[in-house]
Order: sequence, then structure tokens, then C-alpha cells
Amino acid sequence: MRRIARWYERLIAAFAVLAGVLVVLVFAAVIYDALLRDFGLQPTRWAVPLSEFALLYITMLASPWVLRSKGQVVVESLRLLLPRRGRLWLERATYLFCVAACAIIAWSSTVEALDSIARGDEERLAISIPLYFAYLPLIVGFVLLGCEFVRLLAGRDTLYEQDATSRDSI
Repeated sequence: MRRIARWYERLIAAFAVLAGVLVVLVFAAVIYDALLRDFGLQPTRWAVPLSEFALLYITMLASPWVLRSKGQVVVESLRLLLPRRGRLWLERATYLFCVAACAIIAWSSTVEALDSIARGDEERLAISIPLYFAYLPLIVGFVLLGCEFVRLLAGRDTLYEQDATSRDSI
């Protein structure tokens, strides 16, 4: 089991690194395209549509790592008003809701991707890109996010600051 957990952690880290590399590539593509325009040359046809797709990939590949490293915004105002048992119940209910939401989005993205493949749909921007490429990061990202929420639901880890929520000790 530990081997699977290590493999999973490496996968999440590798996706975060890949997202970082994509950020650099998008940055370079935008500069390249802008320089071509500035010098009066024909700009690329691929920079804008690939950058748009890359932003989706960046978001979805990095999200599980952001969640694992607790880099997301957490609003605790309602939670802090509850007693300790209520906070724990609300936290678990939130994780369960997030697992369900991730499963629904991953499932519907998979259905849409398979349907897109069967129909041969393409996104026709300046260049043609198979439409299922837009669904792939959603599938991967939401499956991994769901796994992260299952890990939180089943484990002792929390997204919340323990000191900030310890109202009982005040």
C-alpha cells in the first residue's frame, strides 16, 4: 500500500511540474507571437488556441497538488461558529460532497470525451484540435481531486488549520 501511495504522490508532483512547464511554454509562445507581430511578420496560428488549451491543462494538472499542499483558499467563518463535533461533521460532509462532485464531473467528462471521439468532433479555432483533448484534463484532474478528497475523508489530515479552529481552548 505504501508503494501505491508513493507512486500516487509522485504522479501528483509530476503533474504539478508538467503544469509549471506548460506555464513557461505558454509564456514563451505569447512572447514569440507578440515579437512576430512587432516586427511586422505573420503571427502564428497555433499560439493562441494552444495557449487556451494549455491553461485548462495547467489548472487541472496542478489542482491535486495544490489541494494536497493546502494551497487553496479555505473559508472557515461558518465552521468556526460550530462546536468541535459540529466542525468535524461539517468537514466530513464537505469532503463527501466534494468526492461526489468530482465523480460526477469526471464521469460526465468521460462520457463527453468518448462521444466526441465517436463523432470525430474538432474544435476549429485557428487550427483544428480534436475536442476530446479538452475533456482529458478534466477527467484526470477530477479523478485525482476526488482521490484527494477521499484521502481527507478517510484519514486524519484536514484542510483546515487546527489552531485556528480550536475555539474550545479559548
